[in-house]
Amino acid sequence: TPQAIKVAQELNKQNVSMVIHLGDVYYSGTVQEARKFFLEPMRAIFGESLHILNLPGNHDYYDGGKGFYDVIDALGVQEASFFCLRGKHFQILAVDTGLLDSFDLLFSFGVEEIDNLTQHTMTFLPDDQVAWAQHQMQVGKEKGLRTILMSHHQLFSRASSPGVPNGDLSEAATMPDRVYGTYAASEFSTRAADLPGGLGDGVESTVNTRLLHQFPPEALKDVAAWFWGHEHTSMIFEPYAGLERGRCIGNGAIGDNVEADYFGTDDSLETGPWGGFPEIIPGSEIQHGDNFWGLGFATMTLSGKQATVDYFQLLDSKTPDGPGIVWGNATKYFTETFE
Repeated sequence: TPQAIKVAQELNKQNVSMVIHLGDVYYSGTVQEARKFFLEPMRAIFGESLHILNLPGNHDYYDGGKGFYDVIDALGVQEASFFCLRGKHFQILAVDTGLLDSFDLLFSFGVEEIDNLTQHTMTFLPDDQVAWAQHQMQVGKEKGLRTILMSHHQLFSRASSPGVPNGDLSEAATMPDRVYGTYAASEFSTRAADLPGGLGDGVESTVNTRLLHQFPPEALKDVAAWFWGHEHTSMIFEPYAGLERGRCIGNGAIGDNVEADYFGTDDSLETGPWGGFPEIIPGSEIQHGDNFWGLGFATMTLSGKQATVDYFQLLDSKTPDGPGIVWGNATKYFTETFE
């Protein structure tokens, strides 16, 4: 979209040394879409020499990941849909949560018994990737590094359900890949009651309890921050579900209408095991323009044992006598430093 191009242009003004995109090239991640809407504009804006890394979201897998893998091959930086960047004091651990969220039934049958079977299933990491991620975290711990996690999907949310632990139709949709050995997903065998929170099979909560099962609180103690997208919002959370810093930065291309209850909650979500909804850090709230809530991006500077993250917003304005909606330049609205 034109506003996504504007966001990338504003990011380029920050003289970054690397770009990490947290996923979703709309709509279905075809090769044509991935090249036209991501590869070509990113190369035009950032040039050929800057390293651009990419994580897949659910939309990137609607066409089987063809566009995503074509693009990362063209970029020539990463060898897989997940990666680890390791330095002297930090490591960035980026995981692929999109693979098991490639099936989405977007309609209701109107029959409760059938609709219960078609509930959306929580995404998580397949067996090989979770073993790899846990190993990287252990290596980082042994080296005295703090881990910064990145993914497309959220660990938790105020208003967006991560799904249910076992949705029969969604789970069945993964069967061909599992039968043919594309991946193994033994996490499905852990029933809802045995996951963190001990909730029922059909209960939707604020937390993706399957991801929390794979990254339990004892592992999250070594995680300095977890950045994700998926929701088209920017929210900087207080500590929640054992994670010190959960950061949603999914507002890089599509802004919510200004009338949306941006920081509202979905009261149908179960919050009991975690003591309520995740709260926003006071003073970290993004603003809105005349028509939409702000778009934006974040930059991270690693200096010794400190990481500084700056959050930027772009706001729109009405131009009744001009070309319509105009997006302004990026301005910083929140900064945090952590070790």
